[in-house]
Amino acid sequence: LNLLYVAFTRAENALFAFLTNDYNELKSINKLIIDSLEKLNDKIKVSILGDMFELGPDAEKEHQNIVDLASTQLLDKIILIGNNFYKTKIVSPKVTTFQSFDDFKNSFNHSQLEFATILIKGSRGMALERVLELMWKLVLK
Repeated sequence: LNLLYVAFTRAENALFAFLTNDYNELKSINKLIIDSLEKLNDKIKVSILGDMFELGPDAEKEHQNIVDLASTQLLDKIILIGNNFYKTKIVSPKVTTFQSFDDFKNSFNHSQLEFATILIKGSRGMALERVLELMWKLVLK
């Protein structure tokens, strides 16, 4: 996997740590990435997942499969962004959905992510690097 690890620091403690992969989605890789996040020893683990655009007629089913998988993992919070994820059936209170990135940005509560290791994964078209930009703004305040 080609994951980029980014850590923001304030004083001596990490404020946020990110694992990002902005390659176009391969549905087979999502399970591996989510499983990898679960196995980390970090105290707070958050997954921010964006829609997968390359799935064609299987899009609805595959997005639901990812939601079902992530919901069973030992993650503290799962944030889903995009129309496909917004339409899924959510069965876990740790899952929050946003129909668009703007909805996420406008409702974003950074305190939920403080001191967390955060996996960011989505199709390139979701431009989820904007999450990093939001976090930088919070760190630089």
